[in-house]
Amino acid sequence: MSQDLQALLWSYAYVGACVLVGDVAARKGAPQEFSRKLIHASVGLWVFPALHLFEHRELAVMPSLMAAVANWIIHRKRLLRAVDTEPDNLGTVWYALTFSACLYLAWDRPAVAAGSVLAMIVGDALASLAYRRDRGHVAGEGRSRGAAEER
Repeated sequence: MSQDLQALLWSYAYVGACVLVGDVAARKGAPQEFSRKLIHASVGLWVFPALHLFEHRELAVMPSLMAAVANWIIHRKRLLRAVDTEPDNLGTVWYALTFSACLYLAWDRPAVAAGSVLAMIVGDALASLAYRRDRGHVAGEGRSRGAAEER
């Protein structure tokens, strides 16, 4: 079995496990925002194995591109409680597309690829915390929103 094929299998297994853990946490009563950020951060950390396991950038971005499509379907049909947000919030779709862009464009510079994805993870989490702290001053108070929509 080729290294890229093995890497694809590991990618789908890892992301599936992250989503499963987040969804189970949401079903067990964890706050929806926590479950969403848990999935977001744990999936983002896959950038390190992706850079190490894949031989070709074109195949390395396949899981995240497929995740963008899957996230759009999951969002539109409201299939996962852990990532359920307003109909106009496509943050999970944009996250997967941006992950793909970072990985593909910086493939030859692994530190840049990893750093850009880590900046997304940390930036989104901090923006979410800032939004929650100041939400009384923002229109739409009380609604759960992704970091891109919080600005």
